[in-house]
Amino acid sequence: MPQTIDLSSLSPKQLFSLAIQVERFHFQFFKSWANRLQTFDNNAVQLLNSLGADAKQRYQALKSTSRRLFGGELPEPDPELYASMVRHIDLPGLRYFVTSSEESRNILDIALSLQKNTIELLDHIERVLEPRHHYQLSNLSESAQVNISMVSEHFAIVRNERVVSELDS
Repeated sequence: MPQTIDLSSLSPKQLFSLAIQVERFHFQFFKSWANRLQTFDNNAVQLLNSLGADAKQRYQALKSTSRRLFGGELPEPDPELYASMVRHIDLPGLRYFVTSSEESRNILDIALSLQKNTIELLDHIERVLEPRHHYQLSNLSESAQVNISMVSEHFAIVRNERVVSELDS
């Protein structure tokens, strides 16, 4: 996350509102880039689809939890705060369809960053919630941690395939 955001200054409602919208953005990002990678990298497509499904599940869980905790829908987060959470997702030079391993790797690097952002945001929410509500968020944070492992494993597999390919040539 950019250094300019002080999540500790936000109320639980503001954090939930922000987390809900950020997860919605993550779902849309993963879905969009999975579609763009379809003709190039099937493994990355499967990974992005899985990350998207998890982001959608976190989005729904956060909305449900916030309704229980705060008694209804939350207002949209502050537009500047939300923009600061997603503006670092910069894709310079990427075309609509991905056609190189480097572009694919850039997308997955961003996916890794998004999962780390999710964990940080959920950690802040957990800090401001009463302990009796922590169990509702622990699974969400754990799923993002598993996703980080999956992306890291994908990078390791791709790296090993590249080494084998270079040795064979």
